[in-house]
Amino acid sequence: MMRLLQFFFIFHFAACQTVGKKYYIRKDLISGMKAGEYSIYDPKGQTIQYRIESHLSFGQNIDLISYPSKKLVGKLKQQYAYAAMLYKARFAVFDDSTEQWANGTIFQHFKLVDMKFTTEWNNRHISMTSDAFSFVTRFYDEKEPSKVLAQFTKRITSYLFVSKFDMEIFENDLPDALYLLCLAVRDLLSRTQI
Repeated sequence: MMRLLQFFFIFHFAACQTVGKKYYIRKDLISGMKAGEYSIYDPKGQTIQYRIESHLSFGQNIDLISYPSKKLVGKLKQQYAYAAMLYKARFAVFDDSTEQWANGTIFQHFKLVDMKFTTEWNNRHISMTSDAFSFVTRFYDEKEPSKVLAQFTKRITSYLFVSKFDMEIFENDLPDALYLLCLAVRDLLSRTQI
């Protein structure tokens, strides 16, 4: 019964949002000893839009490359001077509106079951939350916590094969790169934490 109520809530929620952009995201099957690498496509999975590539390092160290220009538009490096077992990283995103790089941080909050992160970027505080055993992760502006900025859903088949996601962006006031870097963080932690 609870699953049915969750389904109706998600269906109602999805019907009330207007999607600005959609992406289909596929994680590479093998990335060796590096953090996960991803290809980000149009919703039909035909044209590559971005690529997340990782570097061999202690912790997550990734670059986000825009296609077809192959321009670097985002980078993230995990930090270790933080409370044990909680994630923290510094990142930079190229802001097309200002034509400049803007730095930010993402850090994990202590939660027993579900996950919550806060992203600080360009004088904004964005929450990324995911309930326990949920396939959906949502982004909220902390000034307007009832308004969903974006969300991504992990496909059920990801637990059997290669991880696949569907991302929907409802608001265009933040660069897509911010959400895509956060997806890589969330996926890394969903595989390394109990």
